Amino acid sequence: MAEEEEVVVPAAAAATTESAAVEEPPAAATTVKVHPLVVFSILDHFIRRQEGQERVIGTLLGSRDEATVEVQNAFAVPHSEKEGEVAVGQATNKTMSGLLARVNASEKIVGWYATTPPTPARPINDSTSLIHDFYLQECEEPVHLVVDTSMADGIRLRAFAAPRTGADASRAFVEVSCSLVFADFERDLLETMTSGIVNDPLETGSSLSVLPSRMNAVETSVEHLLGLLDDVSEYCEDVASNKKKVHPEAARHIADALATLPHLDATDVDAAFNANMQDIVMVSYLASVTKTQLAIAAKIHATF
Repeated sequence: MAEEEEVVVPAAAAATTESAAVEEPPAAATTVKVHPLVVFSILDHFIRRQEGQERVIGTLLGSRDEATVEVQNAFAVPHSEKEGEVAVGQATNKTMSGLLARVNASEKIVGWYATTPPTPARPINDSTSLIHDFYLQECEEPVHLVVDTSMADGIRLRAFAAPRTGADASRAFVEVSCSLVFADFERDLLETMTSGIVNDPLETGSSLSVLPSRMNAVETSVEHLLGLLDDVSEYCEDVASNKKKVHPEAARHIADALATLPHLDATDVDAAFNANMQDIVMVSYLASVTKTQLAIAAKIHATF
């Protein structure tokens, strides 16, 4: 792996980087949206890191819409940091980005990630600036995603951009908004994983778990919501009967939740819910019919 690594900058540097000016530079990102698959990929990379390696880095893939970057995929890139020198696996980055571009041409390089450095309170250091210089050659206005692997307060995500500042067009890192976004299938997968529901291999003959249908997912979500409402109702009754003291933070959260409720009649809510349920039932039926037709076609093809 060391043979393919290329030293980016063989000396210590300040926490700002220089960049050549362009005629119409794109705006630096102000919002970063990250898909769960990216976080899983980064954590897997960190778990499989080489012995003695304090942090890992990799390339982020996704799309950019003006100042909003959506990160949809990521891959690991080998690197080393030693005595003020930083080496990045340029060949690996070029090969992987080229292969993934063939699979999904819509995903472009949008930045890079790193797990927390030895000092989590300082996610930006001299090495960060040097690595960012490398990614400035790969894409315009790359974002830097930092994943906190210390597990001190869960898994925290922080995103940074390095816009040009001053007359000399130097760059300084600034933290930008970062949030997790979920596609429908990603949400179903995460709910299945966190619920701990798995298939018994002795019963199914397979170690693979079958994802619940969309109807089951809706039912599970409604049951969970009803359970939360029961807990809140019980808490409010205990407060009203002086069995419990009012917790200001809990009261504020309840008030905020009630304020977000739309002012609709019960009949309108029932009608909207039933219409959505009918759509889900129809989609499930069509999927079942399609599956049956494909099975019949496969049988006919195998027979004749």
